[in-house]
Amino acid sequence: MKQIDREFVGFFFGDGSATLLQYNRKTRYKGKVKDYLLTRVQLAIVQRADNLPLLKKIQKRYGGSIYKRNVNKHNMAGTKPAFQWIMTNFVKVKKLTDILLQAEFPYRNIDAVKLVNEYCIWRSKQGTKLNGAKFPKEWKERLKKSHKYQE
Repeated sequence: MKQIDREFVGFFFGDGSATLLQYNRKTRYKGKVKDYLLTRVQLAIVQRADNLPLLKKIQKRYGGSIYKRNVNKHNMAGTKPAFQWIMTNFVKVKKLTDILLQAEFPYRNIDAVKLVNEYCIWRSKQGTKLNGAKFPKEWKERLKKSHKYQE
């Protein structure tokens, strides 16, 4: 593992998150409506605006996008502006989770990283279209458990 990758691993496990996001979606085609569940993998790191150069370095090295986080009364009232680096491409997320799983320390969110890695492997076997394939239901419970505070 390269030095920059080791630094990313430590930084990610300190300030990053790995998750599977699910959305209910509808499509309309030739007058027919189809409901479906969209699943997206996501690696993210949120930092204050004064740490934006670090997020840009991560983006340059690994890809992804940087967004300004909106500060409102519900999510971060009274805080400084923040930016978020997000990676949602499951092929790139797979490569990054492979790097993250080489960590030798028992990080709190290692279970979420393992789950996202498993999803990426499963998703790559499905091809370009899922054709109704659904990921195992136990993954939802594992994801919830991985994001809860653990004593």
